[in-house]
Amino acid sequence: MYSLMSAMDFREGVFYPKRGMYSIIEKMQATAEYLGVQVRTNAVVEQILVEDRVATGVLLNDGSNIQADIVISNADLHFTETQLLDAAWQSFPESYWQPREAGPTALLLYLGVDAPLPELEHHNLLFVDAWRENFTAIYDTKKAPEKASIYISKTSKTDEGSAPAGKENIFVLIPLPTEPAVTREYYDALTMHYMQQIKQMTGVDLTERVITKEVFYPDMFEQKFNSWQSSMLGQSHLLRQSALFRTPNRSRKVKNLFYVGGSTVPGIGLPMCLISAELVYKRIIGNKKAGPVERL
Repeated sequence: MYSLMSAMDFREGVFYPKRGMYSIIEKMQATAEYLGVQVRTNAVVEQILVEDRVATGVLLNDGSNIQADIVISNADLHFTETQLLDAAWQSFPESYWQPREAGPTALLLYLGVDAPLPELEHHNLLFVDAWRENFTAIYDTKKAPEKASIYISKTSKTDEGSAPAGKENIFVLIPLPTEPAVTREYYDALTMHYMQQIKQMTGVDLTERVITKEVFYPDMFEQKFNSWQSSMLGQSHLLRQSALFRTPNRSRKVKNLFYVGGSTVPGIGLPMCLISAELVYKRIIGNKKAGPVERL
Protein backbone atom coordinates (compact mmCIF):
# COMPACT_ATOMS: atom_id res chain seq x y z
CA MET A 1 0.00 0.00 0.00
CA TYR A 2 2.78 2.43 0.91
CA SER A 3 4.67 1.52 -2.28
CA LEU A 4 1.59 2.49 -4.28
CA MET A 5 1.46 5.84 -2.46
CA SER A 6 5.11 6.55 -3.29
CA ALA A 7 4.61 5.54 -6.92
CA MET A 8 1.62 7.88 -7.17
CA ASP A 9 3.64 10.78 -5.72
CA PHE A 10 6.39 10.30 -8.29
CA ARG A 11 4.04 9.67 -11.21
CA GLU A 12 1.35 12.26 -10.51
CA GLY A 13 3.47 14.83 -8.69
CA VAL A 14 2.80 16.74 -5.49
CA PHE A 15 0.53 19.78 -5.46
CA TYR A 16 1.21 23.04 -3.63
CA PRO A 17 -1.34 25.81 -3.00
CA LYS A 18 -0.25 29.25 -4.12
CA ARG A 19 0.22 31.61 -1.17
CA GLY A 20 0.97 28.66 1.10
CA MET A 21 -0.94 26.12 3.16
CA TYR A 22 -2.76 28.77 5.15
CA SER A 23 -4.53 29.88 2.00
CA ILE A 24 -6.51 26.62 2.17
CA ILE A 25 -7.81 27.62 5.61
CA GLU A 26 -8.76 31.06 4.29
CA LYS A 27 -10.63 29.53 1.33
CA MET A 28 -12.46 27.06 3.56
CA GLN A 29 -13.47 29.82 5.97
CA ALA A 30 -14.69 31.99 3.11
CA THR A 31 -16.75 29.09 1.73
CA ALA A 32 -18.19 28.32 5.19
CA GLU A 33 -19.19 31.95 5.74
CA TYR A 34 -20.72 32.07 2.26
CA LEU A 35 -22.91 29.15 3.34
CA GLY A 36 -23.97 30.97 6.52
CA VAL A 37 -21.54 29.47 9.04
CA GLN A 38 -20.54 31.64 12.00
CA VAL A 39 -16.83 31.12 12.70
CA ARG A 40 -15.61 31.77 16.27
CA THR A 41 -11.87 31.72 16.94
CA ASN A 42 -9.91 31.75 20.22
CA ALA A 43 -12.83 30.03 21.96
CA VAL A 44 -11.42 27.34 24.25
CA VAL A 45 -13.68 24.31 24.70
CA GLU A 46 -13.71 22.90 28.22
CA GLN A 47 -16.24 20.09 27.77
CA ILE A 48 -18.48 18.35 25.27
CA LEU A 49 -21.94 18.30 26.84
CA VAL A 50 -23.90 15.04 26.64
CA GLU A 51 -27.41 14.10 27.78
CA ASP A 52 -28.93 10.65 27.30
CA ARG A 53 -26.25 9.59 24.79
CA VAL A 54 -26.75 12.73 22.70
CA ALA A 55 -24.24 15.60 22.46
CA THR A 56 -26.07 18.85 23.19
CA GLY A 57 -23.20 21.26 22.60
CA VAL A 58 -19.96 22.46 24.13
CA LEU A 59 -18.98 24.41 27.24
CA LEU A 60 -16.36 27.15 26.71
CA ASN A 61 -13.83 28.24 29.29
CA ASP A 62 -15.60 31.59 29.66
CA GLY A 63 -18.73 29.76 30.83
CA SER A 64 -20.60 30.02 27.53
CA ASN A 65 -22.80 27.06 26.62
CA ILE A 66 -22.99 26.63 22.84
CA GLN A 67 -25.95 24.44 21.87
CA ALA A 68 -25.61 22.13 18.86
CA ASP A 69 -27.47 19.36 17.03
CA ILE A 70 -24.14 17.80 15.95
CA VAL A 71 -20.70 18.08 17.49
CA ILE A 72 -17.57 17.48 15.36
CA SER A 73 -14.19 17.56 17.07
CA ASN A 74 -11.04 18.39 15.11
CA ALA A 75 -8.93 18.32 18.28
CA ASP A 76 -6.44 15.54 18.97
CA LEU A 77 -8.64 12.47 19.47
CA HIS A 78 -6.90 11.33 22.67
CA PHE A 79 -7.52 14.80 24.15
CA THR A 80 -11.13 14.88 22.95
CA GLU A 81 -11.93 11.50 24.44
CA THR A 82 -10.01 11.68 27.73
CA GLN A 83 -10.33 15.40 28.56
CA LEU A 84 -13.46 16.79 26.91
CA LEU A 85 -15.85 13.91 27.66
CA ASP A 86 -17.01 12.56 30.99
CA ALA A 87 -15.81 9.00 31.64
CA ALA A 88 -19.28 7.57 30.99
CA TRP A 89 -19.20 8.82 27.39
CA GLN A 90 -15.63 7.90 26.45
CA SER A 91 -15.54 5.39 23.61
CA PHE A 92 -11.72 5.45 23.63
CA PRO A 93 -10.62 6.00 27.26
CA GLU A 94 -7.04 6.07 28.51
CA SER A 95 -6.93 2.26 28.58
CA TYR A 96 -7.52 2.27 24.80
CA TRP A 97 -4.40 4.38 24.20
CA GLN A 98 -1.98 2.66 26.59
CA PRO A 99 -1.04 -0.26 24.27
CA ARG A 100 -0.95 1.96 21.18
CA GLU A 101 2.18 3.46 19.64
CA ALA A 102 2.55 7.19 19.10
CA GLY A 103 4.22 8.53 15.97
CA PRO A 104 7.35 10.66 16.21
CA THR A 105 7.44 14.27 17.23
CA ALA A 106 9.54 16.79 15.31
CA LEU A 107 11.82 19.77 15.49
CA LEU A 108 10.56 22.33 12.96
CA LEU A 109 12.60 25.23 11.61
CA TYR A 110 11.13 28.18 9.72
CA LEU A 111 14.01 30.01 8.05
CA GLY A 112 14.38 33.13 5.97
CA VAL A 113 17.58 32.96 3.92
CA ASP A 114 19.31 36.03 2.51
CA ALA A 115 20.55 34.39 -0.71
CA PRO A 116 19.31 32.14 -3.51
CA LEU A 117 19.71 28.41 -2.88
CA PRO A 118 19.76 26.77 -6.33
CA GLU A 119 21.00 23.54 -4.75
CA LEU A 120 17.54 22.92 -3.25
CA GLU A 121 14.28 21.95 -4.97
CA HIS A 122 10.83 22.69 -3.59
CA HIS A 123 10.78 19.27 -1.89
CA ASN A 124 14.02 17.76 -0.57
CA LEU A 125 14.27 14.45 1.28
CA LEU A 126 17.58 13.67 2.95
CA PHE A 127 17.55 9.96 3.79
CA VAL A 128 20.21 8.43 6.02
CA ASP A 129 21.90 5.16 5.04
CA ALA A 130 21.40 3.70 8.53
CA TRP A 131 17.64 3.44 7.98
CA ARG A 132 16.93 0.73 10.57
CA GLU A 133 19.09 2.42 13.24
CA ASN A 134 17.25 5.68 12.62
CA PHE A 135 13.88 4.07 13.34
CA THR A 136 15.29 2.23 16.37
CA ALA A 137 16.44 5.53 17.85
CA ILE A 138 13.03 7.16 17.33
CA TYR A 139 10.76 4.32 18.43
CA ASP A 140 12.78 2.05 20.74
CA THR A 141 15.70 3.74 22.48
CA LYS A 142 13.97 7.16 22.38
CA LYS A 143 17.21 8.98 21.61
CA ALA A 144 17.72 11.69 19.03
CA PRO A 145 19.48 9.94 16.12
CA GLU A 146 23.07 10.91 15.38
CA LYS A 147 22.04 11.39 11.74
CA ALA A 148 18.39 12.02 11.01
CA SER A 149 16.32 11.70 7.88
CA ILE A 150 15.32 15.31 7.18
CA TYR A 151 12.69 16.98 5.01
CA ILE A 152 13.40 20.45 3.59
CA SER A 153 10.88 22.55 1.69
CA LYS A 154 11.91 25.60 -0.34
CA THR A 155 8.47 27.01 -1.11
CA SER A 156 9.99 30.03 -2.86
CA LYS A 157 11.04 27.63 -5.66
CA THR A 158 7.38 27.36 -6.69
CA ASP A 159 5.74 30.32 -4.99
CA GLU A 160 7.86 33.42 -5.56
CA GLY A 161 5.57 35.45 -3.33
CA SER A 162 6.62 33.47 -0.26
CA ALA A 163 9.96 35.33 -0.06
CA PRO A 164 11.36 38.71 -1.20
CA ALA A 165 13.34 38.76 -4.44
CA GLY A 166 16.75 37.13 -4.07
CA LYS A 167 15.81 35.44 -0.80
CA GLU A 168 14.40 32.02 0.10
CA ASN A 169 11.69 30.68 2.39
CA ILE A 170 12.83 27.40 3.97
CA PHE A 171 10.98 24.90 6.14
CA VAL A 172 12.90 22.07 7.82
CA LEU A 173 11.30 19.04 9.51
CA ILE A 174 13.44 16.72 11.65
CA PRO A 175 11.59 13.69 13.10
CA LEU A 176 12.51 12.98 16.72
CA PRO A 177 11.38 10.53 19.41
CA THR A 178 8.61 11.43 21.82
CA GLU A 179 11.10 11.44 24.68
CA PRO A 180 10.61 13.00 28.12
CA ALA A 181 10.67 16.78 28.27
CA VAL A 182 14.13 18.27 27.84
CA THR A 183 15.47 21.80 27.81
CA ARG A 184 15.29 24.33 25.02
CA GLU A 185 19.11 24.43 25.13
CA TYR A 186 19.17 20.73 24.26
CA TYR A 187 17.02 21.29 21.19
CA ASP A 188 18.98 24.38 20.19
CA ALA A 189 22.15 22.26 20.25
CA LEU A 190 20.36 19.61 18.15
CA THR A 191 19.35 22.32 15.68
CA MET A 192 22.99 23.28 15.09
CA HIS A 193 23.96 19.60 14.88
CA TYR A 194 21.40 18.87 12.16
CA MET A 195 22.21 22.09 10.30
CA GLN A 196 25.75 20.75 9.97
CA GLN A 197 24.31 17.47 8.67
CA ILE A 198 22.34 19.39 6.04
CA LYS A 199 25.56 21.11 4.97
CA GLN A 200 27.35 17.76 4.66
CA MET A 201 24.54 16.18 2.63
CA THR A 202 23.63 19.10 0.36
CA GLY A 203 26.54 21.54 0.42
CA VAL A 204 24.19 24.27 1.69
CA ASP A 205 25.38 26.09 4.81
CA LEU A 206 22.19 27.51 6.24
CA THR A 207 23.87 28.73 9.43
CA GLU A 208 25.67 31.56 7.55
CA ARG A 209 22.71 32.69 5.45
CA VAL A 210 19.77 32.72 7.87
CA ILE A 211 18.33 36.18 8.58
CA THR A 212 15.12 35.07 10.31
CA LYS A 213 14.50 31.90 12.28
CA GLU A 214 11.52 30.49 14.15
CA VAL A 215 11.84 27.17 15.97
CA PHE A 216 8.85 24.96 16.77
CA TYR A 217 10.01 22.70 19.59
CA PRO A 218 8.68 19.14 20.03
CA ASP A 219 6.89 19.87 23.32
CA MET A 220 4.93 22.63 21.60
CA PHE A 221 2.81 20.01 19.82
CA GLU A 222 1.28 19.21 23.20
CA GLN A 223 1.24 22.78 24.49
CA LYS A 224 -0.42 24.28 21.40
CA PHE A 225 -2.46 21.38 20.03
CA ASN A 226 -2.97 19.03 23.02
CA SER A 227 -1.21 16.39 20.95
CA TRP A 228 -0.96 12.93 22.48
CA GLN A 229 2.63 12.42 23.73
CA SER A 230 3.61 15.55 21.76
CA SER A 231 3.45 13.51 18.56
CA MET A 232 3.21 15.40 15.28
CA LEU A 233 1.32 12.45 13.75
CA GLY A 234 -0.86 11.03 16.52
CA GLN A 235 -0.74 7.25 16.32
CA SER A 236 2.14 5.82 14.33
CA HIS A 237 1.30 4.13 11.05
CA LEU A 238 1.69 0.54 12.05
CA LEU A 239 -0.69 -1.50 9.91
CA ARG A 240 -2.99 -2.12 12.88
CA GLN A 241 -3.26 1.67 13.37
CA SER A 242 -3.58 2.68 9.71
CA ALA A 243 -6.34 3.25 7.17
CA LEU A 244 -9.47 1.29 8.08
CA PHE A 245 -7.82 0.11 11.33
CA ARG A 246 -7.34 3.66 12.60
CA THR A 247 -9.59 4.96 15.40
CA PRO A 248 -13.11 5.45 13.95
CA ASN A 249 -14.49 8.88 13.11
CA ARG A 250 -17.64 8.48 15.16
CA SER A 251 -18.24 8.04 18.88
CA ARG A 252 -19.52 4.61 19.89
CA LYS A 253 -21.40 6.01 22.90
CA VAL A 254 -22.64 9.45 21.80
CA LYS A 255 -24.98 9.37 18.83
CA ASN A 256 -24.17 12.70 17.20
CA LEU A 257 -20.46 13.12 18.05
CA PHE A 258 -17.96 12.85 15.17
CA TYR A 259 -14.19 13.20 14.76
CA VAL A 260 -12.06 14.63 11.95
CA GLY A 261 -8.32 15.16 11.49
CA GLY A 262 -5.15 13.11 11.55
CA SER A 263 -6.13 11.11 14.65
CA THR A 264 -8.92 9.29 12.87
CA VAL A 265 -9.51 7.60 9.51
CA PRO A 266 -7.98 7.66 6.97
CA GLY A 267 -4.79 9.10 8.50
CA ILE A 268 -2.32 11.97 8.53
CA GLY A 269 -1.40 14.60 5.98
CA LEU A 270 -3.40 17.45 4.53
CA PRO A 271 -5.24 15.40 1.85
CA MET A 272 -6.09 12.69 4.39
CA CYS A 273 -7.44 15.24 6.89
CA LEU A 274 -9.63 16.78 4.21
CA ILE A 275 -10.86 13.30 3.29
CA SER A 276 -11.66 12.64 6.96
CA ALA A 277 -13.92 15.70 6.90
CA GLU A 278 -15.57 14.40 3.72
CA LEU A 279 -16.19 11.03 5.39
CA VAL A 280 -17.88 12.70 8.37
CA TYR A 281 -19.96 14.84 6.01
CA LYS A 282 -21.13 11.68 4.23
CA ARG A 283 -21.98 10.04 7.56
CA ILE A 284 -24.11 13.02 8.52
CA ILE A 285 -26.01 13.32 5.22
CA GLY A 286 -26.24 9.56 4.72
CA ASN A 287 -24.18 9.46 1.50
CA LYS A 288 -26.80 11.49 -0.36
CA LYS A 289 -25.78 13.11 -3.61
CA ALA A 290 -24.45 16.61 -2.95
CA GLY A 291 -26.47 19.47 -4.37
CA PRO A 292 -25.04 22.51 -6.20
CA VAL A 293 -24.43 24.55 -3.05
CA GLU A 294 -22.95 21.60 -1.15
CA ARG A 295 -20.40 21.07 -3.92
CA LEU A 296 -18.85 24.47 -3.11
